[in-house]
Amino acid sequence: MTLPTREQLYAETDRKYFLQYPDGPRVIDPEDASHDPYEAAWLQIRDEVLYYWTDDVFKKFFPTAGQLDAGDAVLIEYWNDIKEQISGRPGRWSWDTPPDAKPLTIEEVTPHEQKGGFLVRFSDFLDENQAKAILWPNGMPSSARIEMTASILALVHLDIEALSHMPHEIAVMFTQASILTAD
Repeated sequence: MTLPTREQLYAETDRKYFLQYPDGPRVIDPEDASHDPYEAAWLQIRDEVLYYWTDDVFKKFFPTAGQLDAGDAVLIEYWNDIKEQISGRPGRWSWDTPPDAKPLTIEEVTPHEQKGGFLVRFSDFLDENQAKAILWPNGMPSSARIEMTASILALVHLDIEALSHMPHEIAVMFTQASILTAD
């Protein structure tokens, strides 16, 4: 497992910011006082994403740690180190391989009623290229579309051709999801 990068953090923050503030400025100018509320909102969203991602990585290494308190000085140091590295600053420890690291898998496939297609929930953080590689190890067909809607969720549109290019066990998950909702 590789830690999420600062670029991924900013991309996810931008995505969530633009969902919440579709009319907000596309580029926030810290020198423009009228942008101050948008800058504060962007920073709050960034911190929420950063803390969520940090917690997620931390829990992979220390699954029994529970809620940290002041007496957990060493664990707090580790948590802060993970946060700093995701933020793009150098860290003291390597967080590349948690104990019992598990491969990325698909946990659930459900139909997306409003947008059509399927919502796919993965077992861990991943980017669009990783999602494509899991769904289509030999390359995504041109008839398919994928859109990351969150760090572990993807909206997938596909046809029979794209379904046929998936590994069998994944294609079965999509087929079962579509059958269960057919009326």
